[in-house]
Amino acid sequence: MIGGEQLNMTPRPEMVGSVVSQANPGDVTHVLADGVVIKRDGQLVGVDSSRVRRLAEESRERALSSVLAHGPLLPRGDSRPPDTARRVRQS
Repeated sequence: MIGGEQLNMTPRPEMVGSVVSQANPGDVTHVLADGVVIKRDGQLVGVDSSRVRRLAEESRERALSSVLAHGPLLPRGDSRPPDTARRVRQS
């Protein structure tokens, strides 16, 4: 079920168009699959949100550590190519 009075669903002159164009996962209140409740009152059923959040944060840390092991994310200091920076300083 999709419903509620969220601002992203207003105005809704034509409900199908509003759902297709404006709805997002946060607008889904209830989900049933093969008779099993997956989402009730906007909350996933049987999912340990704290564990999912912890695993996502651990994954982010591993990915970021791997990237940073190869150098900084952004160049430090003068961001122009070295030869350009040299020419500007000589002028």
